[in-house]
Amino acid sequence: MIKILTTYFFYIIPIVTFSQVKETEEKYKNETKKLISDLVGEIKIDTKTVLINKPISYDLKNCFETTFIESDSLTENEKLYVKKEIENSNEFEWTNDYVDNIKIVKNSEYQKIFKDLINGWKNFRRKHGKSILQFSKPIFLRNYSICIISYSHSSDYLSAYGLTTFYKKENGKWIAFGTTCEWYS
Repeated sequence: MIKILTTYFFYIIPIVTFSQVKETEEKYKNETKKLISDLVGEIKIDTKTVLINKPISYDLKNCFETTFIESDSLTENEKLYVKKEIENSNEFEWTNDYVDNIKIVKNSEYQKIFKDLINGWKNFRRKHGKSILQFSKPIFLRNYSICIISYSHSSDYLSAYGLTTFYKKENGKWIAFGTTCEWYS
């Protein structure tokens, strides 16, 4: 009997664990897709805007180190979690699993085009679109009721802005409720 139970648990535990991980991944994808949809609607980007597949992390990292770390809005455990997520954001990549109706351009292509400092934007517009959108990896807290995300929007060398914002979920919609760091050029 013990042998049967041991065998049963040996086979069933990995299946249960895998399904929980899969469920968590699906929840993350669904909430990210909803967040980005709400955010894009809020900032009213042009349909010829593209998203770079590599998440930005420097804005979020800098903002965290200068602002969030001193904030009373986050618990110590949440601060540790956010720090860990920022450090692991290089493993994340934007795909159509997370966004709808936005063309995604590989970071390597983006870097290649803008090596030409004089004609970079001209070449980009000819090949891809009018402007560039970049997001950090969304960091969800408190059972997906709060999210921290940085984003930037550029349409020329001296026409860009970026910010790090807290979003909260109200009635199924993600609403900005606190911008902590922002920049303009």
